[in-house]
Amino acid sequence: MKRALFRMIHKDHIHVFDQTIREMLVKEVGLDPAAFEAGLVGGKPSKMLEEGRAFGMKVDVQHTPTILLDGNLKMESIDPDNIKTIIASILEADKAEKPATTGKSGGKSKREKK
Repeated sequence: MKRALFRMIHKDHIHVFDQTIREMLVKEVGLDPAAFEAGLVGGKPSKMLEEGRAFGMKVDVQHTPTILLDGNLKMESIDPDNIKTIIASILEADKAEKPATTGKSGGKSKREKK
């Protein structure tokens, strides 16, 4: 969908605001035009966009793409190897903080509690 939309807007210079044009695009990528339009009318895409925009402003996103890791580490320069290293270190730190438990519940079974 992204490729087709990008092509229509930037290469073919076609505006997708018109419902007929949107229908052609939606069919091209194998989606149901009626369901797509119903989704737009329902307002979910607009709501999600506004929520994402508000969150981006809250964390002061200045560039795209930006990745926010562990709730406070903002990465604007995306290097896949660096991201993997950072995620691995976060996971290791989380493991070190959690005490080892026995069993799924870490305590008495349902039978033992009765």
